[in-house]
Amino acid sequence: NEGKALYFTIEHPTEDITSEMYSRNWDVDSLIEKKQWEFFDAYTIRSNIRKGVAGPKNFLDSLLSYSKKLSEEIWSIMDTFSYYILNYENKEIMEIVDDIIARARENGGLQFLLVVEGMLEEQTITNLAHLTDGLFRFNLDESQSDVIGVIRIDKLRKVDYVTRIIPYRITETGLTIETSVHIG
Repeated sequence: NEGKALYFTIEHPTEDITSEMYSRNWDVDSLIEKKQWEFFDAYTIRSNIRKGVAGPKNFLDSLLSYSKKLSEEIWSIMDTFSYYILNYENKEIMEIVDDIIARARENGGLQFLLVVEGMLEEQTITNLAHLTDGLFRFNLDESQSDVIGVIRIDKLRKVDYVTRIIPYRITETGLTIETSVHIG
């Protein structure tokens, strides 16, 4: 794939994410070298705030800087967006989300905001779903002999839709969807 990806990390150091990718035999170095993969390190900013080295405004500024990087066709993911919602004013955050989504649409990109299940009120999830093009919930089903992930698609823009539940696996080539059903 010749697309570009921007991974905004809040929860984990980039080294941990890279290590996880290596453990799945993903060729991270090649992606970074070809400028197909870039990290946006907000984890360090968050750590500096906890240590008292930086103030909370630095973290909000990082979200605004991230939004400005979405000026081209790029797939981006924010891991995890829950932190912003829990620590900043909802209205202010939702305005930035609106800007991120508008930039993604304008430039042909795709934006994923990851939230941790159970951390946010359902009203907040509904507000996010209203602003975004889709609402996907990822969970792991450990009841199987093999751990299988389950994607629940609650909303998908421009599609007459009913909720779908789709199994997936994480493989050496990425996320592998385990269905023959048309998704959207």
